[in-house]
Parts: sequence; structure tokens; C-alpha cells
Amino acid sequence: MNGSGGGAAAATAEMEAAEQLIMRWDSAAAPEEDRMLFDGADRSEAERYLRAVDELRRSVRDPAAAVGSPRRSSAQSASPASALQVAMARLEDEFRHVLVSRAHEIEVESLVDLSSLSMSSSLDTADLSDDDREEEEEEEEGGEGEGSFSAAVAAAAALGSEGSSAGARPIRRSSCSSIRSIREIDLLPPEAIHDLRSIAERMIGAGYGRECYQAYGSARKAAVDACFRRLGVEKLSIGDVQRLEWEALESKIRRWIRAARAAVRAVLARGILSEFESAVLRDPSKTPVPGGTIHPLTRYVMNYISLISDYKPTLARLIVSRPSRPFSSSSSASSASAGEETLTLIPELDFPEPENQPPLASHLVWIIVVLRHNLESKAALYKDAALSHLFLMNNVHYIAHKVKDSPELRDLIGDDYLRRLTGKFRQAATSYQRATWMKILHCLRDEGLHVSGGFSSSSISKATLRERFRSFNAAFDEVHRVQATWIVPDAQLREELRISIAEKLLPAYRSFLGRFRQHIENGRHPEMYIKYSAEDLETAAADFFEGCPPSIHGRRRPH
Repeated sequence: MNGSGGGAAAATAEMEAAEQLIMRWDSAAAPEEDRMLFDGADRSEAERYLRAVDELRRSVRDPAAAVGSPRRSSAQSASPASALQVAMARLEDEFRHVLVSRAHEIEVESLVDLSSLSMSSSLDTADLSDDDREEEEEEEEGGEGEGSFSAAVAAAAALGSEGSSAGARPIRRSSCSSIRSIREIDLLPPEAIHDLRSIAERMIGAGYGRECYQAYGSARKAAVDACFRRLGVEKLSIGDVQRLEWEALESKIRRWIRAARAAVRAVLARGILSEFESAVLRDPSKTPVPGGTIHPLTRYVMNYISLISDYKPTLARLIVSRPSRPFSSSSSASSASAGEETLTLIPELDFPEPENQPPLASHLVWIIVVLRHNLESKAALYKDAALSHLFLMNNVHYIAHKVKDSPELRDLIGDDYLRRLTGKFRQAATSYQRATWMKILHCLRDEGLHVSGGFSSSSISKATLRERFRSFNAAFDEVHRVQATWIVPDAQLREELRISIAEKLLPAYRSFLGRFRQHIENGRHPEMYIKYSAEDLETAAADFFEGCPPSIHGRRRPH
């Protein structure tokens, strides 16, 4: 037997052994169905099973490896694809079992003073736990608006733990660390997390990611429901609430508030930052904002991360992982039958990652990166290229100034990335000016005005000169009419942009007018061609970016 034949035979034998091991643990028919692979201290069988799954996945990807020997019959072994399906069902059961059986028991009493949840409790702060009382005081100091919202943002952004599993036999009490009113809880022992990760990697790799997510959600939802029951929160319909007497409803509302605080401390998936990044990246681009002004998403996101930066000391201790690069999902024809989604890295996102940048800073920079990516998609909605550039200029300028105006946020973002933002803003401003004013300045060129190769005043083509003035007037009228309705909300930026326009336009127009106006004024109806003086243009520049229609003729002076 030659070498290639021996290798093929060995591969076939390994595949058949993998299939046999998988089928022995078939959840639907195996005699060992009452046992679980990931129970107990002996990990050898679980490791062999995972290796068998890997072998089957390779066989399914490489059809040549799945060809059995002539001696093999369907009665002896299932096909690799069907065996892999059996394996996924087993792994889903194992995944759910680990989540349910090995979860820590949550000490709800450590999250909230349960005595403050009693029906007879009052709103007096004496009924609150120390941490709740601190939160009440912070909210009173900050008012009902930004202060309380910032506290909520900080808590929500920091936490990623969940409640205990419903009906589960607790192995041990959870370890709980506290930072002021924030609780961080270990839900599972490290070895259980290792098992869950090993299972999830195989399921997702085989195209069974959805089943894995659903198993996790169903198991953990029961845990959250159990915690709420222990907090005294009952499910009520709208009708139930409406039928309650006010005193009873007021008491329940106090319970709900206390329970919500405990839930924020114990339930909310560190992952909320990653979810927020994903939401910002995929915020739908539907209609452009009028006038190219600052998009509501930009204001919301920058206010959000500014509030997060106020809690830097606390969050820096809780946010320990760096952001993951976002992926776009698509299903190919070959993978759709197995429910497999193909994930591809979004290539347009350039993530700057300076050395020694803390994880919290990385997350905030990443949020700005995905925000800019989303804004570029929104800019593409404008039909006018100049307005598209103005929109980006406004929004990037707003982002940069929010960073500059907050010492805490600037310290986290860093001057290197701030300089990059400033460069993006200047690039957008330059692109706007080129898209708008190059066409108008092109009307004021000398080329094509002289005839017969001469350069004296008598060699000027008056017909071409008149056409140049007409083209200039029409182009400026249109830009003035349209761009007066565009918006630059920042007063300083608006004035700087007007000055920049005037510095480019007025010298060119004065020069053109000074050299050629005599050829027009010596002819018939010069007012039809020379509509503006340089002063008229300067006055008209004050109309730009105000967000309202201009009045050209009201600004023109007789000349």
C-alpha cells in the first residue's frame, strides 16, 4: 500500500471512530442518556468528544475526507453530516446543563436591603441600605436630569452579571465584589466557563450559533426571573395595575424601584458597551438631516460617552476587556441549508490602538470610530456632494470639541486620536470648499477670453466675457440660494467658514472685475452682466449657513 493510500485509510478510520463516539452519546437513543459529558472530575471523555466533533467538522468541509472505505456500510455508521447534527444536539444539551447545574447561588440580600422591599416600607431614607442611600443623595445633588441619568449610565455600562439559575442546585455561594453601589458577581466557576466556551466554539463553528444563543437565553432568563421573584416582584398586567388602590400601587412601585436597582447591579450583559457599539455601527441610515446639521445620533453618543468618562475611576476597574472588531453577517447558498452565517470583518474601520491604552479608553475610542463610520454612511444619503462634506464637517467638529471640552474624556481618548479627528474635520471642510467654490472660481479664469493669440485689451472676446459674467452670476445665485438654508450650528465655525470663503472668492472677483469691467461697461446693458460688486459678495456671505432663505436683491447695492 502506497503512502497516500495509507494516509487515506488512516483518515477514514479516524473519521469512523469519531462517528461511533458521537453516536454512542446520541441524546435521543444512547443508553448513557442519563449521564452528561461535562459532569464530574474526569474530563477525558469530554475532551475525546470535542476532538470527535472537530474531526467531523473537517470531514464535512472536505468531502474527499468523508469518503469511507469499501467495507463501510450505512448500517455500520452514519454519514459525517448526520453525525455532526447528532453532536450538535448533544452539545446543546450539555451547554444548557452546565448553565443550570453549575451556576452559583446569588445572594440577593447582598444586592439590596430586602427589608426596604416590604409592603409597609416608606420612602424615608432610613429604610434604604447604605448603597441605596448614597444613590438617593447623588440623585438629589444631580437633579432629576443629567445627574440621575449619568448614574444609570455608569451602572449599566459597568455591569455584566446575571442572577442564579431557576431550580438549580447551587454548588457554592457566588463571590461578590463591591465598588460603591455597583456589584460584580461571579456567576460560574472558571472551569464551567471553560466548558461553556469550548462548547460554544464548536456550535458556532458548525453553524449552530443561533441554537447556542437560544439555549443560553432560555437558561439565564429563568435565573433572572428567579431573582426577581426573590425580590418580591410579581408579573402584573396593565389591568391588574389599574385595579390596584393607590396605596398598594405606591408600595409596589417602591418595590420595583429597589428591585430595578438590584437588577442593574447584578444583571446588566459589561457587555452593554459592546451592544452600544454595535447599535451605533448599525443605526439605520434612512433620511438625511436637513441642512447638513449635527445628527441626533452624534449628540446622543457623545453625551453618553462624556457621562461615562465622569465615572472613570470605577469603570476602569470593571472594564477589563478590549472591544472586539465588528463583523457583518451573510449567508451563502452552501451554508444556508445548515443555518450557518458567514462573518466577515468590516474593512473600512480603522481602529487606532496606542500602546498601553486602558480597556475603557479603547472602548470609548472604538465607539467614536464606529460613530464616524455610521456618519459616513449617512453622508452618502445627500445628493449634493458639497452638503455631504458639510454634514461630515459639522459632525466631526462636534465630536472633536466634545472631547476637547471634557478633561476626563480628553485624557481617555488621548491627544493622538484627537489630532486625527481634527485632521478629519479639516479634510471635510476642504472637500466642501472644493466641491462648491472651484466651479464658481473657474468662471473667473483668464483662459479663453483672448482671441487671435493676442493679450492686449483689444483682443478680448466680449461675447465670451459676457458669458463668463453670466455663468458666475448664475452659479453664485444658486449657491447663495441653496447654502443659506444649510446649517453650521457652531457660531465660531460658521464665521470661520465664511471668512475662508471670502478670502478665496473676493480677491479673485475683484481682480477679474478690475481687469475686464470696462469691456462690459462700454457696451449695452452692463447691469445684465455685472450684477455684484465685491462688497455685495462680502455682504451675501453673511447669509451662508443660517438655515433660512436669503434675500439677494435686498442686499445688493447700486453701482
